[in-house]
This record gives sequence, C-alpha cells and structure tokens, in this order.
Amino acid sequence: MKNKLVVFDLGTSSLKVSLFEKDRGFISKNAFSYPTYTKDGSIRQNIKDWENAFKSAIRWIDNISSWENILCISFTGQMEDIIFIDEAGNPEEDVILYSDPGGQSEVEDINSLFGKDKLYTILGNYINAMMPLTKLYRMKQEEKLERVSKIILGGKDYLIYLLTKNVVTDPTNASTTGLYNIREKDWDNELLNLLGLKKSKLPIIYPPEEVIGITDETTEKELGIPSGIKVINGIGDAGASAIGAGIIKDKASYIYLGTTGWIAFSRGNIIDKKIDGIFTLDFINNMYLIIGAPLNVGKVYEFLKKIFNNIDISTYQVRNLPIFLPYLLGERSPFTDPMALASWIGINGETQKEDLILSAMEGVAFSIYHTAISLMDEKDIPHEIILTGGVTKSKLWCQVFANVFGSKIIIPSIEDSPTMGAYLIGAKSSGWINNLKEAKNKIKKIYEKDTNKSIKHKNRFNIYRELYPLLKDTYHRLRS
Repeated sequence: MKNKLVVFDLGTSSLKVSLFEKDRGFISKNAFSYPTYTKDGSIRQNIKDWENAFKSAIRWIDNISSWENILCISFTGQMEDIIFIDEAGNPEEDVILYSDPGGQSEVEDINSLFGKDKLYTILGNYINAMMPLTKLYRMKQEEKLERVSKIILGGKDYLIYLLTKNVVTDPTNASTTGLYNIREKDWDNELLNLLGLKKSKLPIIYPPEEVIGITDETTEKELGIPSGIKVINGIGDAGASAIGAGIIKDKASYIYLGTTGWIAFSRGNIIDKKIDGIFTLDFINNMYLIIGAPLNVGKVYEFLKKIFNNIDISTYQVRNLPIFLPYLLGERSPFTDPMALASWIGINGETQKEDLILSAMEGVAFSIYHTAISLMDEKDIPHEIILTGGVTKSKLWCQVFANVFGSKIIIPSIEDSPTMGAYLIGAKSSGWINNLKEAKNKIKKIYEKDTNKSIKHKNRFNIYRELYPLLKDTYHRLRS
C-alpha cells in the first residue's frame, strides 16, 4: 500500500530528507551535509557533493522503509542558484549560489538600460547583485552563455532534473531570479533578450503541486529509486516555509531562522514597497509573499561555534554588551551590500566571551527586526509571531527575539517549516488533504517578552541602525 511520502530539502549546508505517512504524519528525518567553497571572492558548491548527499539520503530511505510504499516525492530548497547544463545533459560542477557576490556595476548597467522603475514594475522587485539576472548578464558580456544548453535556477530543481531530466521550477523561486514578470507570471521577454537567451533554455514554470514525472527504470538504475513514484514540483524554501508555518491567508506573518533566514507576510495583492532588499514573490492561491531575507542567520551560529566552541550560555545581561553587526556574507535586506562585513563595536577590557555570544544573537535579531520595520511600520509589528527553523533550538536566542520584537514568539512543534510545507504540497497533490489550511502545526513553546530587557534592546537597536552607514565606506575599503 502506497501510504508514505518523502520530502527532500536541498538547503544551504545540507540535504534534509524526511519521511511522512498518510495517517501518522511525520515519521523520521536525516540530513547529509556538503561544504561551501570560497575562492577568489566567489561562493560556490559542487554539484557532485549535492549528488552524493542525494544518493546517501536515498540509501537512508532504503534502510527505514520500502520504496514500494512510497507514493510520491516532494521538494523544497535554496533559491536563486545557477546550474548550467550542457548539450549532453551534464551539469557543470560549480553551483553558483545565491550568496555568491555579483557585481554592482552589472546592476547599474541593467538599471540604466531599462530604468529602475520599469524593472520594478516588471519584477515587483528592485534588482541586486545577488540575483541570477545580474550574474548571467556578466557571463553574457564574457560570452560564457553561448555554450549553455539549459539553465537550472534552484537547488530542488536540480534534484527533480536528476529524477526526470525535466528542467522546471515554481513561481516562488522564479520570482527571485530577476527574470520573472510577476504580473504576466512568466519569464520576461525583454530581459531574456538582454541576455541573448531563448525561453527554451530556462525552466518551465509549473505550480507547486504539479506532477513533473514518474520514476522509471532509468531512475532505478542510476539512483536506486524504483519505478512508479510521482515526482512533485514543490516550492522554493521561502514559499515552503510559509506554507509549513500556516501563513496562507492575507496579512499573516512569520520568521524563518535556518542557515539563512527571513521575515515575511502574505498579501492578496502586490504592494509597492519599492525598497532595496525587500522582495515580492509569487506564491499560491493568487497570493504574494512580501519578504525580507538577511543573509546572515545560521552562518552567525556556525561562526560562533567555530571561534568559541561551546556557545551554550545562560547569562542574559543586556547591560554593557557590545553591538554586533552580523554581515559575514555581506547583506541583502533591508539594504543590499555584498561588501559589508561583520563587526563587534564597543568591546572593552571587561567584555567576556558570553557578552560576545549574546550580542551576536542580538545582532541577528536586530537584522531581522530592521527588515521587519522596512516591511511594515513599527506599530504594525504583530503581537504574535511564528518562529521556525533550526535556530529555534536555542531557548536563549528565542527569548532574545521575543525581547527585540516586543512580541510573543510561538514555536511550532515541527520547527522545520520548509519540510512541512513541501509535505503539505505533496499531500494535497496526492489527495491526502483537500486544502493546505487543513493541517495545523501544534504549538511547542511560547516565549513572552521581558519588558525591561525589551526596552533596553530597543534603545540599543537605535545605535545598531546608525552604525552601518558610518562603516560602509570602511567595509568597502577593507574588501578592495
């Protein structure tokens, strides 16, 4: 009996695989990591590392379940990646990641050719140096696009390619590329002409619930997945996280904190925010996600572990903390600057390790809060905010968020909201549920704000917000 469903989430640092059953829901999960390579200013991953993680995840499923009981596979994963496929159908080994810093000169060139406001009308977003559009524009100038047969534009879409040989994507991921006309809901012809690309080289855009293919003998021979399993399109991680968090109604809001992170709210119409670093994504049910996605969330956690080893602290004293600017990978929201750097400001002779750790947690919360007040007025910050993602395992960090936002922070029982969202898409496509709103994620924990600490954080946030403009030129000089 085919009563199970598998979800693959190709994230920024690992491929997560989860198994669900029709009546029981979530059963088990595992993760298989891969490295990120930094060389000559570029940030890349290797397609072979992705494939090896995928094969390891498939073998793990073999060990805990029979593929004969699996009805379908659903997907989510990192967005804005670029994977080139040659005429023989083989990928280039280098994956150009969303976090790979592009060139600001390309942004300026494209804006001057089209007009910044015209581009905003087409895309629903301002372009930035990290979008595939600007990176592809640079490669076009270097005459590197002519040899490319197909271009895949998202992590989960490459896994679908391995299973079906179809080059596809979903509207949410397409919205982040700088190539998608958000009103016409298709690739924009003028922007394709700019790159000298035919639409046939880009992914076909399907709804998240679309069945892209069914596994066959080739799939079994190459990957070990037997014939007859449906392959569901799924959705980019920002959209999957929103669905998993239950944000599928007008004006709902949530925060996701994983290796990357974002704050988002859903709307039934496109709104003209016209702020660099704030994005409008085509979502589901004729809705849009308004999202701000700082680059540095889980990466800060990894950085702290690398330099301090043990970061489990219990001290929570806001007094005399340094201010931490968390721009380890540059920044893209609520401003875009790939040249920005991380900094501690205000260290003195009495500063302890615990102070540096707590101020770094605060700095991440500040960056999300800074993005939030770019999306909405401070008075409109919700009194209750759903918080999901791996960072929620840190009770201290969750409490810092409650105090920085001055809101009640709600942690769902399934913290991995992208996986939950991809599962719900697969369940709906398979007829297990009639509506994505049917499944309610139970509450695991609620964090209430500490009023005194919240006031102190708000005062410190005003200092935080003043620091980047003062240091911007210094960061750029250090990078040069």
